[in-house]
Amino acid sequence: MTGKRKVLGWLVLTGALAAGAAWAAANVLEVPAGTTQDADFALTPTEDDGAFNTIRGGGRFEGSIKGESGRTRVLQLTGTGSSPLTVAPRAQKSIDGDTGNKTFQILVSSDAGRRVVVRGSNGDNPLDEELRTHYSGGTLIRSGVLSAADNALGQRWVGILSAPDPVNAPTLAADGPASLTLGDSAGAAVQPLLLFVESEDVGNDRLTYGVVDTPDQQELTLQHGLGQRQVKLPRAMAQGDDLAEFEAFDNDFYGSPSGKGFVRLVKTGKGTLTIDSDARTPNLANTGDKGLEARALDGAHHLGGTDVREGSLIVRGGEFKVPGDHFRGSLGRVWTSFQGSGSLADTEPFSRGRLREKALHAESNYVFYYFYNPLWIRKGASVAVDRSQIFSQLNAEAGSTFEAKPYAVGGQLHYPYVVVTLDGNDSHVDGLLKGMFHLVLDSRVGQRHPKGFTSQHNEYSGRNSTLFLNNPGNEISKEGETLVANGILALAGARSIGGGKVTVGAVKEEDGFETGEAAILTASQTLEVVGKAEIKQGGALAAEQGQVLSFKDITIKAAKGQNARGRLMVNPLVPGNSHNLSGTVEFGGDGRTYRWANPLYIRIWNGALRLSGLPVKTEAQEAAGKEPYAKITTDDVYDSNQEPTKEGTALFIGRGARDLSRNVDLSLGKYSRIGVVPNDGDVAGTRAEAADRSPIFKAKTIDYYYLGGDGPRPTIQLDPSQLTARTLKKGWISLVGSVKADNWKKLSAKDAAGEAFAKVRVSWLNASKDIVPGNAASEDASARVHLDDDKFTILLEVFEDVKAPENPAPQPNPNPNPNPNPGPNPNPNPNPNPGPNPTPSPDKPDQPSPDKPQPDTPADPDENAVPRDPEQWEVTTGEPDAAGNVPVRLQVRISLPKPPVAGSLKADATGFVPGTLTVEAVQEGGAKALAEGLEAEAMEQEAASAQASSYGLRISGKVARGQWDTASIRAIRCRLEGVEGERSIGLGNQGILLKSMKKQEPEAKPEEKKTSGSGGCDAGFGGLLLLVAAVLLPYRRAHKAK
Repeated sequence: MTGKRKVLGWLVLTGALAAGAAWAAANVLEVPAGTTQDADFALTPTEDDGAFNTIRGGGRFEGSIKGESGRTRVLQLTGTGSSPLTVAPRAQKSIDGDTGNKTFQILVSSDAGRRVVVRGSNGDNPLDEELRTHYSGGTLIRSGVLSAADNALGQRWVGILSAPDPVNAPTLAADGPASLTLGDSAGAAVQPLLLFVESEDVGNDRLTYGVVDTPDQQELTLQHGLGQRQVKLPRAMAQGDDLAEFEAFDNDFYGSPSGKGFVRLVKTGKGTLTIDSDARTPNLANTGDKGLEARALDGAHHLGGTDVREGSLIVRGGEFKVPGDHFRGSLGRVWTSFQGSGSLADTEPFSRGRLREKALHAESNYVFYYFYNPLWIRKGASVAVDRSQIFSQLNAEAGSTFEAKPYAVGGQLHYPYVVVTLDGNDSHVDGLLKGMFHLVLDSRVGQRHPKGFTSQHNEYSGRNSTLFLNNPGNEISKEGETLVANGILALAGARSIGGGKVTVGAVKEEDGFETGEAAILTASQTLEVVGKAEIKQGGALAAEQGQVLSFKDITIKAAKGQNARGRLMVNPLVPGNSHNLSGTVEFGGDGRTYRWANPLYIRIWNGALRLSGLPVKTEAQEAAGKEPYAKITTDDVYDSNQEPTKEGTALFIGRGARDLSRNVDLSLGKYSRIGVVPNDGDVAGTRAEAADRSPIFKAKTIDYYYLGGDGPRPTIQLDPSQLTARTLKKGWISLVGSVKADNWKKLSAKDAAGEAFAKVRVSWLNASKDIVPGNAASEDASARVHLDDDKFTILLEVFEDVKAPENPAPQPNPNPNPNPNPGPNPNPNPNPNPGPNPTPSPDKPDQPSPDKPQPDTPADPDENAVPRDPEQWEVTTGEPDAAGNVPVRLQVRISLPKPPVAGSLKADATGFVPGTLTVEAVQEGGAKALAEGLEAEAMEQEAASAQASSYGLRISGKVARGQWDTASIRAIRCRLEGVEGERSIGLGNQGILLKSMKKQEPEAKPEEKKTSGSGGCDAGFGGLLLLVAAVLLPYRRAHKAK
């Protein structure tokens, strides 16, 4: 092979790389600890009989290193003791390897932790000495630590062969006092730092580590960036055999989803590591150069994440004028191009949508990301970037800092975007966020992970993962915007995010990202969002127990199009998560405004919604003469036994929002709460006088359907803050009323003595003692509730002055044991014709006149229904196949509000053989108009399309051998005709176990008209996030027909 070697121009290594290899050693120079060698060391060409050259020990070598020009030579440096081996040529001596023909290279191979120091000189060489270090064949750190300074590592690449053990991983270190810069020495055309991953590690999806250490006050700069390469090490050979080269080498330039291994960059030491970008990157990209170094000039392109344990990491996109280039300076391999340069043409505008478009991903109903790029910043460490970044996790310990700075492209200043995908795990940012950047949360589980990767929320596709921003003192600019596209963003304070626009829920055409099921903004601590806020389709709002989330200026669209019906969830249930979302979301108040841009459906799943002012009309509503409108449903809260608690969810009405008779329809649960703020002027002397006054809270319609029976009763809570001496004076008060009331008679009851009373409880806000228990007519109370049947008003008669407690007890947690599978939840709208905009009756003077503008009214959202009782499922099993897999067929009846799109039906399951699931639905007939909440005219227009039909659902597949006890169906997914996005019907944490289903004997399959699709979600894929009302609704209430 001598003289006929395939020279790749970048690396020729001896079998010393392979464990256990035995090689001829032409030159071995021992430098024991405590000694100094100053004789020159002549290199023997490696091509001669497999010979290589070694300097080893723990002393100092100060002579020259020279070799025959044009011959391939490898110098192995090996530290063997507690003292480092130091190579530092003295005056007039140098490491003189070659003059650019890439024939000389250095291999560092020491025991773990042993150090080799390479310096350009020992300090007595002139600074302008050009040949003090001159070689261009590259430097490879196979094991141990290489410390270098004074541009001592030649003019070509420097590589770290990553290892599975982060403690003893090979390390490149700066050796002061002068800084180490790769790519800055004379003749250094291209000198990146390369992280090599061995093919065996790649094949096993093993996470490996490469370490860069910058001691205190020292700096290491990578002028030409950082790259990742896959290599296959040579086979072990006996002495005298031909030399071995790397058998395979793969750059993986263009983002193949298969990946080329996972290597994590670990930054240690209190100094600074700077990863820079080179101005020549666009030119090299255009030439199509696929050399070892050519594509590693622009930021850091490693797939495995970054761990900054100490000191500072700076990643710069550079100040070079590259038109249309917004993707340079990436920390981690996330973009489709290996480098960002040239990824946008001069004429292509940059937008938020470009981030998802240029990220490594596969497009489907939702995006699946094909990168693994977590970032950890430890206490006292810092990271600074000046281009957009995407992190699959972002964790910053207290005392750490993450900073993003603006950059200029095309003569314009741009703020970078920081996108976090969470990868199915919660991330905690306890450190400081600062700078000028926009934040995007797009939570989802990625498709590329190293072996051993785990996720907290994999079974819900990661969309119930949370990014906790726990520092209320972050220093993000007032222009910094926030987008919650998927997942949960938890804020500890208003300054946890930037002061710019906050968007919750995303529409792809407008935002570049798209909400799959739900996006939630939640307050971990009480805060007011100071930037303008907008809630779009899929957006939800929440607050932790005892906390309040409010907004300076918020617009709720919650649906596409001005006239579309939207939905907003308040404090939704988050299956599989530790949140206790039972706080208060507040709209309006002093100096605050809110808008309902669409006819809106608001569901309060837990805690409370407070309206402290009236909604403001949008420009479109002003032009159309329409009022803002919302149908609000207060839900019951269930305990761990799936029983409703006596403290349901609440609608609080602030003192600035009394008359909502044009704006709100209210549907009450069994134990709902209504909060009002009375003042001294609300107390009348007589019942007649009180009846003539408008109630403290007046709605358009209130539905009391769920108050039937002996137990259920609503609670009206009084806030005493506006009462003199916190005392309710003797007299009559009109508390709550409505223009129209459905099921009004359910408020009336008779006690054991046969005396009529009102089933309404009255209490002080946050106080455990009732003013009126509402259990009987002869209650021992200081007040009594009366019903005005003509005006649908609840009146309070106060017999004597009642003083509120001075130190009210904290409001109890309405859901002390949140249960992701709560008890049955009745249909919130049993009335077939609720008539949200009824024709005014002439004998009811409180109704608005016909010429007053009336709002558009939405229907209740579509509801999917799949039985969760395994007894309602039927399972038929067949004979096991040769591999022991068991064929099964499952049947169950489901209800869908609209026909499913052909081919869209899928099942998320565990325990099945991947690729064997098929799903089909057979329509069984029967239709029911879902017209609740529609105006009469709208009801006629939409009756044809809003039909709920019953289907026989059939699922076929093979249960994998040994998986019968855990095999389950966890969710059913489909798209409905005329409805945006995919619907998901979740079946609980455990799903429906096949072993619990009703067993059936095999039978002939009937001939029926089918709508079919395919599943294929094997174990580990999980169900989509169960957050939308259409998914969680069956958990809360069972359907009831009036």
